[in-house]
Amino acid sequence: MLQVVSRFTATLNDTDKNGVTQLFEATSDTDVDSVRFLLLQDGILINKRSQVVYAEEEEDDEDDEVRYETPFHCAEQKVNAGLEDDEVLDDEVSRRIQVATLLRDAGGQV
Repeated sequence: MLQVVSRFTATLNDTDKNGVTQLFEATSDTDVDSVRFLLLQDGILINKRSQVVYAEEEEDDEDDEVRYETPFHCAEQKVNAGLEDDEVLDDEVSRRIQVATLLRDAGGQV
């Protein structure tokens, strides 16, 4: 078990094959418990940017736009999108706001 813990700690801020950190992924999934857990970890880089690809409508990958965003930026975008979309359930909007609040309170920056 000690090896599992040390491996988790060593890879806490790593990015996956898509250039995304664990914290960004949890934020993107609106996983409140995972965001809360990750923010409690020593050494977490709250403002580490992850690669986000905005695909163009055409199937040509060359036109895709690549940006680098913080988890808090992702959370803010999700909150704003939820407030503008009447089809998003109140529970989902609430979870998005909780994630954004957690990140902001931990020092998250856009």
